[in-house]
Amino acid sequence: MASNPLGYQAIPGTDLALNPPGAISLERARDLRPANPLRAGAERLLSLRTDEAWLRITANAERKVAVDLERLGSRWRILHAIPVGPDRPAISHLVVGPPGVFTVVTRGFRALHPRGPLDRVEAQVMGDEIKIYGSSWPYLKEARAQAWRSARALSGAVGWQVFVRPVVALVGVDEVRFYDIPNRVDVLPRRQVVRFLQGFPTRLDPAFIEDVYTAARLGDTWLDPAGRSPEGYSDGYSET
Repeated sequence: MASNPLGYQAIPGTDLALNPPGAISLERARDLRPANPLRAGAERLLSLRTDEAWLRITANAERKVAVDLERLGSRWRILHAIPVGPDRPAISHLVVGPPGVFTVVTRGFRALHPRGPLDRVEAQVMGDEIKIYGSSWPYLKEARAQAWRSARALSGAVGWQVFVRPVVALVGVDEVRFYDIPNRVDVLPRRQVVRFLQGFPTRLDPAFIEDVYTAARLGDTWLDPAGRSPEGYSDGYSET
């Protein structure tokens, strides 16, 4: 099977459709693996939440969501593990379909007490903050930044404005409880992602979908290092 040289930065001439889900998260985890195998084994045995461990959990979550996204059907186009630079998380999934274009930030969690009385995992969304196990996570900011970057890159590649809607998919989370609605980001447990994406009316015709997908799969499209909101950018909320 053909594959791309994995890296944190897009490479000219590569076909990102060849990137398997979770590939960049797993590669980053390998880079962080302790040189001492005894230490690495002890960390896994003790279930320590190291950066390497979190990246492996993320990679596993991205693979699970990728399987779910396959249920969207033949009218949809999906890319995984889009590299956007060494200092930013890769785009877990870019989804292009009849309702529009979506970036999906996928993250995973595990119950602290598996099969015990505290085995349910709840995410609490308070405006622009997500809390899980009492800790805050930057996923809303990441999701908006990835949608901005994608809109900028894709709009430049196809020559007209592409609207991108950011989504956060939480794997291993049983419930998302909203205390205040986040600004222009949708937060969902894994089981709701496919139904959510299918719930919008059709806005894009097949030719538009193919044009965006063709541009998105080219590594050259993602070489712009800016990563900021383009002039006059409006996300997918303005169109749905």
